[in-house]
Amino acid sequence: MEKPKNSKNRVPKIIGVILGSIGLIVLAGLVFIGREGHFGPFKDLAVSKIVSAYKKRPKGEIVFYGASNFTLWRSIEKDLAPYVLQNHGFGGSTDRDLVARAEELLFPFEPRIVVMQTGSNDLMMGSTVDELIAGKREMYGQFMKRLPNTVFVVMSGLPCPERASIWNDIQTINEALKVICDENEKMVYADADPLMLTADGGFRPELFSDGVHLNTDGRALWGPLIMEKLAEAEKILK
Repeated sequence: MEKPKNSKNRVPKIIGVILGSIGLIVLAGLVFIGREGHFGPFKDLAVSKIVSAYKKRPKGEIVFYGASNFTLWRSIEKDLAPYVLQNHGFGGSTDRDLVARAEELLFPFEPRIVVMQTGSNDLMMGSTVDELIAGKREMYGQFMKRLPNTVFVVMSGLPCPERASIWNDIQTINEALKVICDENEKMVYADADPLMLTADGGFRPELFSDGVHLNTDGRALWGPLIMEKLAEAEKILK
């Protein structure tokens, strides 16, 4: 008569299968987050993809250069028509990243207008307000020196509900950005606060997909503001 299988021997195997499945799920999640946020090696892949997508386009077009709110705006070229533009945004980018990648993603394209939006990633990664403001002055100084015929449209930092803890810092940086733009005839400041906040200064989570990234409704407000500032930039170029 066949002896019954020992259920105790199956327990470690079952636990191993469960742990292995959990490990695969965690790994898949990390890969997804890395790919979407362009962390680690995914940042290099994102940069290569952007260069490949636009390397045959004419020089002198409009380039959007910034973090994930640009990257995730898949319909940006359609939404901002008739302006002809290139989306060079890569998620998770800081000002340091934008400076480091400018030789690949910015300078070779000789854009007539650059639209930029960064800042909160730097704060989330530990930069102080003073460091960030000083860094922005240096960054724009470098970019304008290399692209003397380019007009820069600088977007204000967004009031992201999930980053409420740094909102006061973002407001301080926004004020500094406005001053920097006012000091330079080839810079235009685009203040999105009146659109993205309630009348009493509260957050509007309905404009964000996850509290950090704008959804379709948020971009429907952001887009016309950007187009208005692009028109101002075009006038400066004439």
